[in-house]
Amino acid sequence: MGKCPNCNSDLIKKIEGLTLTISCTNCDWGLATTYWDPIYTDETIYKVILEKGNLSSIENIRAIAKVVNCNFLQAKKIIESENPIIVEDNAPEIIIQVRKLNNSNLKYSIKPNFPYTDKINNGEEIIKKI
Repeated sequence: MGKCPNCNSDLIKKIEGLTLTISCTNCDWGLATTYWDPIYTDETIYKVILEKGNLSSIENIRAIAKVVNCNFLQAKKIIESENPIIVEDNAPEIIIQVRKLNNSNLKYSIKPNFPYTDKINNGEEIIKKI
């Protein structure tokens, strides 16, 4: 990481939310700045598409209803249609919605290629864009 300009000790870098801090392991030197994770500056619109072969089980239908924010019958129609797009949004919103899907047995894909799959299961808080 580097050395402290005051005492030449090691520096520690820490990212918490939208803040990046660098601090000395020995003295009180440090600095803080805004850190924008690339997920928040990515303007790509991603699509979550249900894949063929998903069963119309009660659990799967409930998962779709929760993500799409619709009733049970509407969710059943969605799951039974051909390659439905169930979410179309920016990267942070895709993560929020896919986390809801991951509690089901639904098979889905994200198009275009989604570079933030590591954030889906890591429990990191995702801040919605306004």
